[in-house]
Amino acid sequence: VATRSGLTRYFDLRDPIEKQNFTAEEIFADTHNKAVDETFYQRAVDYYQIDANAFLFSVPFESHEVLPKHVTASKALFFGSGNKKAPAAVTGVLFNHAKFADYFFSLTKMCSKAECNGQNCTKGAINCYLLDNNAFVVVSQAETETGKFIGEIDSNLLKSLVEKNVFKEIEIFDYQGICMKDLNEKSVDSAFEPIRTPFSIFRNIVIWFFSQIYTIAVNLMITSFESMLTNAEYFSDYDTDYATHTSGFPKDEKGKPMTPNKTKPYPCDKHFNLYERQKWQSSDPLRGSYKKCDDDECGQDYYVQSIENTNLMLVVIKTADESLCPCDEIKEKIAPEKINYGGSDDEESCEEKLHFIDRPEKPRSRPNLPCVNSHPEI
Repeated sequence: VATRSGLTRYFDLRDPIEKQNFTAEEIFADTHNKAVDETFYQRAVDYYQIDANAFLFSVPFESHEVLPKHVTASKALFFGSGNKKAPAAVTGVLFNHAKFADYFFSLTKMCSKAECNGQNCTKGAINCYLLDNNAFVVVSQAETETGKFIGEIDSNLLKSLVEKNVFKEIEIFDYQGICMKDLNEKSVDSAFEPIRTPFSIFRNIVIWFFSQIYTIAVNLMITSFESMLTNAEYFSDYDTDYATHTSGFPKDEKGKPMTPNKTKPYPCDKHFNLYERQKWQSSDPLRGSYKKCDDDECGQDYYVQSIENTNLMLVVIKTADESLCPCDEIKEKIAPEKINYGGSDDEESCEEKLHFIDRPEKPRSRPNLPCVNSHPEI
């Protein structure tokens, strides 16, 4: 039980053998004690507006990199009357992910109807997924897909689910984003760098002259210091019989040292898409189809069934023959991308120039840019 004051109650119901083999990261009370700042708390409160009676099942996002050990099922408790309600607490349970997945796949084997034809989620040309309300995988036949975004597994399936109004696509904008510019890339202006003024040439000569004097002075100091150490009468206990370490950058095909790419951050606008499950008016399974490839013979049928009183949905895909569809699935990741306002790669657009206006050094006036609206009397 978690409230605004923190994690109020926590009961460890594991058997004594499991408690003896625990590790520090497995203690939920120690790692998830921030309550309102925890993901399980925030998601349960948000999902209450969609389904007040549902439990929200979740696994850590991108948990395929480290296979998840637990599933969290949480439910928000609101108190009040009418439309005036406020979240008071979130209650839930944490249980083993492997046992949850095994129980799910065992249920899919109980179909005794003739149309099942002995097929289930563990064998045959069928892929089964348990998706949460944001289109992330909670249970899959491939453990490495757990916690992945379904669009990263099969983007065409996601597009079909959006067309069927199973998920709603929500575009998110970030107007305070940071982009990185590669300083090693040669632009068109770099071709005119050799054309310099006499003053810049003279300045470079002076800088080169003093840098050479400084280098010679440092070398003389190092040489004199080494001679003092060589001629000194002393005994050293340090072992000098060791392999020398050669440091430096790797070399390219021409034998020149390869320097790391230099980047420069600059402000930019970004956008990305998130997905939210929509309410279903019917409890019957939804049937659909989509093409894995451009070929007409690469169509794949699927069924979607909402799981009552949860945020989960079962997606069953009847996969096509790989010999007829040799292409790979199109994948789509949830990653912020820079918004291109119409300018080319070498020319900044009007909106991008707004980011680089030096505000402190200029008077408080309207920027002289065509994309800035203003009243003629101002």
